Amino acid sequence: MAYDYEYDESGLASSYLLLSMLVPVALYMTYDLVDSSPIRRVRCFCSGCKNKEVNRKTKRKVFTMIIWAIISYLISNIRTLKIEYNKGFDPLEVLGVDEGTGEKEIKRKLRKLLMKYNLSKAPEDLRKEYEEKQKIINKAYGLVSDKKRYETWLNSESKTGEIIAIPKVVIKRGIYAFGLYSLLLGVFLPRWAYRKWREIRDLNRVGVNFRTMETFYEKIDVGMNQTKRPLEVVMRLIVLMTKSVEFSEYRWRSDVEGLRSKIESGFAFPLKDCGKENKGYLVLMDHLFRIGQAERSDVEYVQKVSLRLVEGMKAIGIAKRYGGVVRNLVILESMIIQAVFDVKYSMLQIPFVKFEDIFIQENSKEKVSVEGYLGTLPSGEKRESALNVYNSIPLVKITEFSASVIETGVVKDEDHDEPSSSENLVTRNDSEERARAAKADQAVYVIPGGSIATINVVLDRECKVDVGGKGEMIVHAPFMKEVFFVKWIVMLTVDNVIYGKIKVIDDFEKRTNVRFSVDVGEIKKACECRVFVGCGEYMNRNVEKGILIKIE
Repeated sequence: MAYDYEYDESGLASSYLLLSMLVPVALYMTYDLVDSSPIRRVRCFCSGCKNKEVNRKTKRKVFTMIIWAIISYLISNIRTLKIEYNKGFDPLEVLGVDEGTGEKEIKRKLRKLLMKYNLSKAPEDLRKEYEEKQKIINKAYGLVSDKKRYETWLNSESKTGEIIAIPKVVIKRGIYAFGLYSLLLGVFLPRWAYRKWREIRDLNRVGVNFRTMETFYEKIDVGMNQTKRPLEVVMRLIVLMTKSVEFSEYRWRSDVEGLRSKIESGFAFPLKDCGKENKGYLVLMDHLFRIGQAERSDVEYVQKVSLRLVEGMKAIGIAKRYGGVVRNLVILESMIIQAVFDVKYSMLQIPFVKFEDIFIQENSKEKVSVEGYLGTLPSGEKRESALNVYNSIPLVKITEFSASVIETGVVKDEDHDEPSSSENLVTRNDSEERARAAKADQAVYVIPGGSIATINVVLDRECKVDVGGKGEMIVHAPFMKEVFFVKWIVMLTVDNVIYGKIKVIDDFEKRTNVRFSVDVGEIKKACECRVFVGCGEYMNRNVEKGILIKIE
């Protein structure tokens, strides 16, 4: 049997096709929204918070609602439309024969049908129906018996139609549809795919260019790690960032004419001369000093890329075991997120705090506490916002930092290769008792040789006010487009060398415990062990504590 195709004029087939694709997507996105934990924000009325999209899933919610609206329309379309079967007149079906049936058989079928629907034998109530049946039977036989008309019917009207799920309007406007498909599939899609491929091809797992990582590996050295002045190291790291491929090859759109003099005269802060990379450096300074002269697109690019580069430099610092570099990178990260150019002006992370007031306090003999300064703000939204943000910033204290033995090795007699009764096996209870007895006021812990020492760190979290409601708290970062959540990094160093893995923990309530295992065979007989707890989202929240470990 020959087949023909007709296009979807009513939209019924297209509705089924689109539903099969959209329903799984809508169900997944809806589940993701329902299953995710809620988020909350501090009550603040600064301009950045008013203009910022604080809900990280607002776009997803809108998109999900649009998909469900489309699905509702398609379902309505299916419920409204009815499939209309327009088979036309089929003489073969009426006579009960097929294409290969002979003429004698057709005549026999005809006589049988005429006898069945004989009007003289028809009941009175079915007479009209019998008349219609006879007309159809005679029409069918007349069509089959006329060879010319029969062949015409076979070649055209007998074909079975199949609906293709392409709206008829697309076919009617075929030239425009072809042009649109050509642009999308032949120009825009390949170009977009090629650009994405080029971006991904040269990036590592943290999104930093490989050539940039080579530069970082070369420039981040022992001298930078041992520098004791944090601001100096941070400025060196910023200059190093501007030498990256991400900065040097980006097409900056901002007009930074006069920005350097504006910053240096307004903030009494000398800027570095970065040569060819000067424009990207000045855009970053525009963000840190909150000037607002650079193009918004450039500032958003700097925000995103700078944090990526910080992660890349952290990876280098961790690989080289440079604890000092990692500490300063945490400081730099908080400066970028809070848009503050110097650690000593960390109060600027609180809304409505002015640089001029902090500058005067820094150079005056009488020091004013943060609470005292915030109390001088005009009452109303400004003071309420400042106090809300200040009181909602968490603070962590290291309440316990100790070393104990959880596993000891066997100290072998040098004259024997096999274990014997002469071996000195130190039990856990004995070693812990000796370590506690040896603990001095200087926090010195004596650990038996051949042991696996456990470094126990207990952190207590303090927050002056807990904003009501359930859910994870958003970091107050009004100058950043992205949404952040507080995380704490816990780093153990032995003689300023990173030991083991750095642990990253989400913000917690009240208290948490972090443990490190140290093989005392890998460290010196006497060494300084320090734990650093840092927050890259808020400034001036890093804490550090040290102990001395001696190996017997």
